[in-house]
Amino acid sequence: MDFPTVSLLLLLAGGLCHSQVITPVGVTATSSLDANRDISHTISGAGLSGGGTPILDQTHSNNVNGTYWLGAFAGGQVLTFDLGGANDVQFIHIWQYWRDNAAWANRAIQSFDIAYSTDGGSNYSTPVAGPVGLTLGTAATPVQTLDLGSVQSGVTHVQFTNLQNFGATDFFGLAEIRFGGPGTGPAIELGDPEVTVLDYDQAEATSFLSGEDASGVTLYWGTVDQGESQTGWDDSASLGAQTAGGAIPDPAALMASLTQGTTYHCRFYAESASSSATAWSNAASFTTPNALQLTNPQASNVAYDQADVTVTSNRDADTTQLYWGESDPGATATGWDNGPVSLGAQSAGTFPAETLSGLTENTTYYFRYFCESSSPVASTAWSEAGTFTTPNALELTAPAATNVVFNQADVAVTSNFDTVSMDLYWGTSDPGATTTGWDNGPVNLGAQTAGTIPAETLTGLTELTPYFFRFVATSSSPVASTAWSDAGTFSTPSENPSAVITPSAVTATDSLGSYPIENTINSSGLTSSPPSVAGWTHVATPTNSNDFSWLGTRAGTEIIYQLPSASSLDYLFFWPYWGGVAARSLTAFDISFSSDGVTYSTPSTITLGAPGSATEVFDLGTQTNVTHVKFDNLQNGGDVYAGIGEVRFGGDTTTPGDPYGTWAAGPWSGTLSDDSSELDFDGGGLETGIEWVVGGDPTDGSDDPGNTPIYNTSDPSNFIFTFKRRDAAAADANTDIAVEYGSNLSGWAEAVHGTDGVTIDDSTDLGGGFHEVTVSIPRTLAVDGKLFARLKVTVTP
Repeated sequence: MDFPTVSLLLLLAGGLCHSQVITPVGVTATSSLDANRDISHTISGAGLSGGGTPILDQTHSNNVNGTYWLGAFAGGQVLTFDLGGANDVQFIHIWQYWRDNAAWANRAIQSFDIAYSTDGGSNYSTPVAGPVGLTLGTAATPVQTLDLGSVQSGVTHVQFTNLQNFGATDFFGLAEIRFGGPGTGPAIELGDPEVTVLDYDQAEATSFLSGEDASGVTLYWGTVDQGESQTGWDDSASLGAQTAGGAIPDPAALMASLTQGTTYHCRFYAESASSSATAWSNAASFTTPNALQLTNPQASNVAYDQADVTVTSNRDADTTQLYWGESDPGATATGWDNGPVSLGAQSAGTFPAETLSGLTENTTYYFRYFCESSSPVASTAWSEAGTFTTPNALELTAPAATNVVFNQADVAVTSNFDTVSMDLYWGTSDPGATTTGWDNGPVNLGAQTAGTIPAETLTGLTELTPYFFRFVATSSSPVASTAWSDAGTFSTPSENPSAVITPSAVTATDSLGSYPIENTINSSGLTSSPPSVAGWTHVATPTNSNDFSWLGTRAGTEIIYQLPSASSLDYLFFWPYWGGVAARSLTAFDISFSSDGVTYSTPSTITLGAPGSATEVFDLGTQTNVTHVKFDNLQNGGDVYAGIGEVRFGGDTTTPGDPYGTWAAGPWSGTLSDDSSELDFDGGGLETGIEWVVGGDPTDGSDDPGNTPIYNTSDPSNFIFTFKRRDAAAADANTDIAVEYGSNLSGWAEAVHGTDGVTIDDSTDLGGGFHEVTVSIPRTLAVDGKLFARLKVTVTP
């Protein structure tokens, strides 16, 4: 059979619209990376800008999954397009693959060979080399049109071979493709206008010119759409000659002297530079805002009986009024419970806060502002409704547990007012702010004085068990009020602390998003009624539940458990994943141990029994000075995902020398290769010993903003030096913490409370095992106006 041939493919700059667009009905490729990057996306229109414009005027966005094709670089890609029947083909329209990464962007196709079939894809012509001039894409990629030089008649299939890209060595990429027949479309076209409203009196508009260049383009606008007529419009702007293939004009055309709060319509009109053809765009509509605008109504300092409110204005206001109440009648002066409150003239910006008083506790309120302005034009405006809800007059906050041991704990709460009665509820679950469903309570605590109440001791607790508690109280002053606290929580330790070691942290090289590895150490699926860890059970993990277990890819996944401190391990307590997909339950894995988180022992294999709720206990021998435990070489019933329920270890926790050593062997033990206290290991500006005291990270390469000591020179009498101090460091006999001062950088005196007028206050508890220390040094100690201070930490090995 005879085949049409092509000698050269030419890229037509600016696109081409005078051809019939042919969308393939099918496409295949030698390979596609995955379903998100399948070759079918190149003919689906996914990623094109749309919006009713002709397809060749549309742009393709920065590629996201489901909008483009990626295929393997090796092996020789062949792309075959089924045109759905016999077609006359003269053009190829290509939207390039593009990503905002230079290496990835280079995957776009630069050239290819092309062949045609006229018999339904059974036979193809000899491939012809081309094309010429394809360029890389951009963030909003326009079409690039290739002219085949002549019409190829009766084409049913088109095939691309010998693909070349712009230098990438991993993949080929293509966003979208169409084919075109000989000229049947208009010679010149205008896309839908895009309008940007700049202010109350002006806006900008652009369009997209395709086909032929224009000898002149005019923008028309007005309050009435006059259609495709050059008469009747309120105003127009002549934009001169414009080039096809891009946005016109550039920069956008300005529509000025508009009226505030008015709806306008606009259209573009173009005349061809090479023919008598003309074109109108569709109409676009927009509405100018009022000159005066009130935005962002905000409430702050909301108390049970009052709140501060404000709003932001873009112009000075001659008069300002405020309305508020328990319902919102809208932008109208009628129907409000309160107002107008006259606030007079206000300057542009955020208005000074106005206090609403006499509010009712636990009530939702609404408020709006109304303003009038005479500049730049006479204008009025209402704000949107702001809203807030007052709290109860009585509030119970900061429920906390202290002195927690295996069988009892002290609990307390803070009240903002005196109470006439207070009750306590507690148990192993939290039914919420209700008197029903609690395991224990009410415990009547009687009347209480405002502040933190005396601690109440809960007894008869079970070791290794999480508990919840809430307080509820009533008050008669300042108003009758009832309030529940949030839930407090704590977990009892083991009666024998060395019996069970719960890892302090865990990481996995892979976790299924909704089944995190942390589930294996957080007791989320454990039932802890029996006193012994060996008697605990783990609940089933139903299919698609994410509450109780870990799931991750079986092949290649490593799991590393970090222990709270260096420990001697004798046992592994293991609860399997069960109750979901049986083939995901582990049958075996390798276990190894490390004393530094870097070097691990030779692995040994743990072989598991049948999955179920019971714990499996494995004798590990005696592994000494262990800080990290690794699981790898995971094996299961064959599923791609593997699962674990919960993990604990048994043995003796040992202190590796001293509190500083324990800290230095913490989460950065694998990174902190030299734990010398006087060394600034990470070069961040603080010595490691100082980071131990102030709560810094000795490996992150920064001076740990938020933990660095600070000074304040605003006090007229004293130089104020403040730092965060770790309680364990203050209690450590081997750690000496001192603030020193002097009038030069060579002679230093230690700041001692009560000496030379120096005062030291360390009473502020920051929580989490830290206090704030404030050292006040009299300015009279300065010499020639100079006074220096520093934090000095000495750690004795």
